[in-house]
Amino acid sequence: MLVRFQNSILKWLEAIVLFAPSAWMLLTINPFWRDVDGYNQVTLPPGPMTVLQFSPLYCFGARIPLYFGYVYETIGAGGRVPIGTFLSSPILTDSGVFLLVAAQHLVLLFAQWFLLRTIPGKPVTKLILAVLLALNAPFYTYTHSVGAEALSLSAMLMLVVFAFRVWRFRRVGKLVWVWFGLSLVFCSLIRPVNSVLAMLLPTAFVIQAGAEITRSAFRRSTARFPRRLIKRRLLLCGLAVMLAMLSQLSASLSNGGLISFLKWTRRNGHRCSAAFRTGSKIRW
Repeated sequence: MLVRFQNSILKWLEAIVLFAPSAWMLLTINPFWRDVDGYNQVTLPPGPMTVLQFSPLYCFGARIPLYFGYVYETIGAGGRVPIGTFLSSPILTDSGVFLLVAAQHLVLLFAQWFLLRTIPGKPVTKLILAVLLALNAPFYTYTHSVGAEALSLSAMLMLVVFAFRVWRFRRVGKLVWVWFGLSLVFCSLIRPVNSVLAMLLPTAFVIQAGAEITRSAFRRSTARFPRRLIKRRLLLCGLAVMLAMLSQLSASLSNGGLISFLKWTRRNGHRCSAAFRTGSKIRW
C-alpha cells in the first residue's frame, strides 16, 4: 500500500515538473508568432493558403480556442457573438490567443507524460527523465508560439511513443498499430515534411535484425534467428505506413476537391444567389 502511494506521488511530481515551464511561460511571457505564416494560418479564410500551403488541421482546429476566447471577451463587453462567420473570418483577441497557446501546452504535457509511461523504468528514474524533459527549452519555446510547428512537435512525440510500443513488445495488439498509423497520418497532415518519419519503425526493425545477426555470429549460438517475428513486424509496419500514405493521398485529393469547389463558388456564387432570389433555373 505504501509503495502504491509513493508511486502515485511520484507520478504527480512528474506532471508538476513537466508543466512547471509551461505555467511560467503562460504567466510571464507573451505568445510568440511564427513570422507572418502563423498569422496567416489562423486568420485567412478557407482557400488555397489554408488548405494546401499550410496545414488545414491547424488552420481550422486552432480557431476553436480562438472562438471561445472571442466569445468570452464579447460577452464581457456586452456585444453580439458571431456563430457562422468566425471560422471563415476569425477575429484575434488576447483571450483567444492565450487559450490556443494554453491548449498547445496541455497537448505537450500529455505527450511527454505518455512518453514517460511508455519507457520502462523505476518511478525515480522517470522523475529524473521528467526533469531532463523540462529542461529542454526548445520544446516549450515552439509550443508557446502560434503556428503549425507547435502542434507538430507534440504529434511527433506521440508518434515516437507508439513506435516504441510497437518495437518493444513481441506481440502487439491491432489497436496499437491503428494508433501508430493515425499518429503518422496526423504528423503528415500537420507538416508534409513529417512523412519521412514513416521510416522510423522499419529502420528500427532493420537495426534490430542486424544486431541479432551480429550477436548470433559472434556467439555461435544454436538458437534460431526469429525470422518469422521480424518478417511479421516488417509486414505490419509496412501496412501501417501504406495506410498512412494512402490517407495522406486521400486528404490531398480531398483538399484539391475543396479548392476546386471554392473556386467554382467564387466564380458562380452571384449566379446561384440570383437564381435563388428569382426562383429560376441555373444555366451552366
